[in-house]
Amino acid sequence: MFKEYHFIQDKIWAPKPEDLQREVEWVAQRVREIGFDNLQRLARKARNVRENAYKEYSKYGVGAAILTSEKSVFSGCNVENVVYFAGHAEYVAITKAVSTGIQNRAGRTFIDAIAVVAGGDSGPCGFCRQMLLEFADNCVVLDVNPEGEIVQASSLKTLLPNAFGPSHLGIK
Repeated sequence: MFKEYHFIQDKIWAPKPEDLQREVEWVAQRVREIGFDNLQRLARKARNVRENAYKEYSKYGVGAAILTSEKSVFSGCNVENVVYFAGHAEYVAITKAVSTGIQNRAGRTFIDAIAVVAGGDSGPCGFCRQMLLEFADNCVVLDVNPEGEIVQASSLKTLLPNAFGPSHLGIK
């Protein structure tokens, strides 16, 4: 038993404190570069679009707004259907941006920040985090309360550590 415990102890992965500190510093730097006022506007946009959510089944409204490297803003709300397809707000905002051809103009990693408004303290779900990774190797992720106030700022790398993404397939 003791031997197995030490074997597994050596295999447990957890973020290193220096990696977490590097992400904290990265988020702070990106917030300064993007500008807090711009992030507040992004949060309000996410709050406002949440009111349009089609949430007939879950009764759980979500709004999201992404800020692109071109300084464009795309918003989306959850749009449910009877089979619960992934009509998540983040997914809607990202697909709206992609449908304009932004990835052809700005490159695959066009998302600088995303603000997400939901009930409680939830951020993007796993599906939406993976979708963000497709178009941002890292980005600022804002959790916004229903009043439109930024409650928490994080990074995609912090929320999705050790992620499998486009770079694993040689995609830049």
